Amino acid sequence: KSIEKDCLKAMYKYGSILMDEKNEELKEKGIKLIKAAADKGNAKAMFCYSLILDKNEEIDYDEKESMKYLKNAANCGLTEAMYKYALKLGNYGHKVIILTLDKSTKNESRHFLKEALKKGNVDAAYQYSMIYLKGDGVPKNINKGTKYLQYAAFGGNSDAMTQYSDMLLTGQGFPTDKEEAFRLLNLAIEKGNSNAMFLIGYMYHYGCNVKSDINEALKYYKMAAEKGNVNAMNNYAYLIQSDKPEEAIKYFKIAIEKEFLPSIHNYAVML
Repeated sequence: KSIEKDCLKAMYKYGSILMDEKNEELKEKGIKLIKAAADKGNAKAMFCYSLILDKNEEIDYDEKESMKYLKNAANCGLTEAMYKYALKLGNYGHKVIILTLDKSTKNESRHFLKEALKKGNVDAAYQYSMIYLKGDGVPKNINKGTKYLQYAAFGGNSDAMTQYSDMLLTGQGFPTDKEEAFRLLNLAIEKGNSNAMFLIGYMYHYGCNVKSDINEALKYYKMAAEKGNVNAMNNYAYLIQSDKPEEAIKYFKIAIEKEFLPSIHNYAVML
């Protein structure tokens, strides 16, 4: 069994190397090797093959097949597979938990999130915290949600840093801590989190916890807007519409394309 495991590991690794080649025949051979290793029980190959099915345009996409390999990898205890399977199963997307799933699906999704969390996955910890903070299929529990949120934030998840900072600024369930909130927001910004950029921009815009400073607000709004944050696009465009109408129109239009309703209103008023 040990020899077989080593062979499967080698098969998966060689397949992965071939997948990086530019030659299409070698890539195809790489996919076949990864699938073969997956079918024989290599968890990393299972996870990799599920990703290949998701991304490779040359393979007929079969969601059930992709989920099958992903679940098998999760059941083998592969942390990243547990997390990704939980997200796909729960239809969580990157940030927002959907509340319309049946109970058994939610339970299975929560199970794999918790298992990934136990293995130290901070992204799973963030999603798990939101379940309790929102009361998604469980009684709402701010204290429990905050515990997991803190774990995720201090573990480096930038969404958790931003969410926890907001709670520290507003004092949701515990004393406010402006200094810690700003420390975490700046760390999240260093990681490229557009929501953190928007939040600091909003604070400078409206003078929340800081002295109002429109130039600082514009700086952070633009940083977030350039990363695709529609709230920031709308606010940035609104503030510059008199001085830079062409740039404002550009950002309003991008936000409108993303179906952000406030930008529709603001653009109409501007015209």
